[in-house]
Parts: sequence; structure tokens; C-alpha cells
Amino acid sequence: MKKILAIILLVFSLPSPSVASKIYLETEVLIDVFGGASLHIKKSSTFFNNLTVGVGAMKMKIPEDMFDEYPDAVGKGWKVNLTGGRLFFDYHFSDPDKGPTIGLHIALEQYVLQRRGSSSTMWQLGGALRLGYLWRPLDGGFYLMPVLTVLNSRRVSGDNEVQGETFDTDYFGFQPFFGLGYSF
Repeated sequence: MKKILAIILLVFSLPSPSVASKIYLETEVLIDVFGGASLHIKKSSTFFNNLTVGVGAMKMKIPEDMFDEYPDAVGKGWKVNLTGGRLFFDYHFSDPDKGPTIGLHIALEQYVLQRRGSSSTMWQLGGALRLGYLWRPLDGGFYLMPVLTVLNSRRVSGDNEVQGETFDTDYFGFQPFFGLGYSF
């Protein structure tokens, strides 16, 4: 863990080769709308002019309305708390400050599963291909970033069974992301 933190600090401290670096502060609107919280911090022009690298954190209670991704869990009284961290790598085709992007994110998430007074904890590791567009509708630092992700995630440790029922979080599919941010 110390090595990962050292690499992240090194990446954020490297000088830009030719273009002034920007810092991007971003939230994932869909998580926030459903009562959660998220924050992503990214930096541009770290290795190559068109690359942004970042870290993110999120926390939310997954509402049962979102159990479409977990069809075996619908109507079985689950309460699910999710906390996670992410690494982002986005390549911007024209300019790191606007336009189409392709990238990857790697996520490590902790699920606390509760059902009928019992609970268990499990960890999940996921990776996603990101296709997006950084759009600046106004002059200045404000931006919107809709992204479609192709996500693959798997349980890596812990127990996903409570009271004889299993909450299956292994997932492969499409997932929307809508970033709202400010850069400086």
C-alpha cells in the first residue's frame, strides 16, 4: 500500500513536459443523486500531453431501485453499503482539457451486506474501459463529462452470503458515469 501511495504522489508531482498542468476536481453525479458521495482528483499533462491520471473515492448505500444489476437480490430485504477507491487513466484525443476520451479505471470496493439483522463484508476488484467526452458549456473551469464504461468486476475476498441468501456482485456490462467538475 505504501508503494502505491508513493507512486501516486510521484505521478502528481512530476513536471509537465510542455503544457501547463491542470488539476481536475470531479464528482460522479449518479452516485450523488442516489444519496452517496464521490470525489475524483485528476491531473493532466503528467506523462504525455493528452493523458490525465487520477484517484477517486466514493461511498453510498445502494438503493433497492438499483438492484437491476443484482437480479437475484430484488425483494429479499438487502441493505448494501458500498465504499470504494479508483484509479483513473484517461487519454484525450485532441486536448486534455476538452473533447473525446478513452481510458481505464481500476476500482477496489468494499461491500457491507445486511439482511434480517445479520451482516457480512466482502471486497470486489473491478476494471473498466471508459469512453467519454469532456465538455465545457461555459468559459472557465466548469465541465461535464458523460462516460460509458464497459465494466468487469469480481469478488476477491470476504463473504457475500447472509441468512442463507447470496448477494452476487460479479458483473460484466455497461454502466453510465456522469462527471461534474471544475479544473484549474
